Amino acid sequence: RMPEDGHTPPEGDMPEDGQMPQESRMPEDGQIPPENSTSNLEESETSDSAKGLKAGSAIYLNGGDFTIDSSDDSIHSNGNITVNNGTFVMESGDDGVHADNALVIAGGTIQVNKSYEGLEGLTVDIRGGDIDVTSTDDGINSAGGSDTLANGRPGQNSFASGDDCWIRISGGDIYVKAAGDGIDSNGNLYVSGGMVVVEGPEDSANGTLDYEGVAEITGGTFVGTGSSGMAMAFSDSSTQLSINVVADTMLPSGTMVTLTDSTGKEILSVSPTKSFDCIQISSSLLEAGETYTVTYGDGHSTEITLGSN
Repeated sequence: RMPEDGHTPPEGDMPEDGQMPQESRMPEDGQIPPENSTSNLEESETSDSAKGLKAGSAIYLNGGDFTIDSSDDSIHSNGNITVNNGTFVMESGDDGVHADNALVIAGGTIQVNKSYEGLEGLTVDIRGGDIDVTSTDDGINSAGGSDTLANGRPGQNSFASGDDCWIRISGGDIYVKAAGDGIDSNGNLYVSGGMVVVEGPEDSANGTLDYEGVAEITGGTFVGTGSSGMAMAFSDSSTQLSINVVADTMLPSGTMVTLTDSTGKEILSVSPTKSFDCIQISSSLLEAGETYTVTYGDGHSTEITLGSN
């Protein structure tokens, strides 16, 4: 169609696709945009973190070898953490492994060489794995407890609720060396399997075991040493028998502790690396009505005949 003004458009003005070109417009600020620039360019934001591995919702660890040296938590989730396999060697200025909700360990190797608290969650469920924890406060802790700013720690962890917190150990080979409470549940504690060795506090303000509800042992092996000042035994509702011995004085580190039956057969022995005056032992090998001897230090021994729970 001929334009209304009667003038023929210059040759080449019409695009080959028949589409009219869009009107070009100068930016409002009068500046010509650089070549290849795009509008609404998204800027990426980064921030430094003192944590090793962290997530807002959940962390699932199914393998791999990790060495983590962090000033805050080595592994941290604002939700859940599940460890199925892998090797984790950690040194932390705060917690070794911290979950605001559920911490589940089903396998793998976890070695916390330095921490404020070793393993922590609203709930802690240990089903397997090789676990070695060293802590300046609690070794294994549910729902925070005395989790406060202290010892130059970078921060304080919080939990949604402490009403339904617990620790459950059903398997694994677990060693805890804690300056605070060895195992601290601000709810209930359940032990039904595994091998658990706890070297608890040397001071009287903490205990090898600490719990608010009940502490029931129904299986597995537990050996605990530490101060008798705040010592707590397993609850009477336990179906597995326990032996609790308090020495007359603090025994030095390296003191051998041996449990034998009435025939003199050795059931187990440990040599704690910290001083202690309280010895706690529970094993499926213990039987009601039988007599056992706990030998410790320079020829000291205590003979105990077990009754039923």
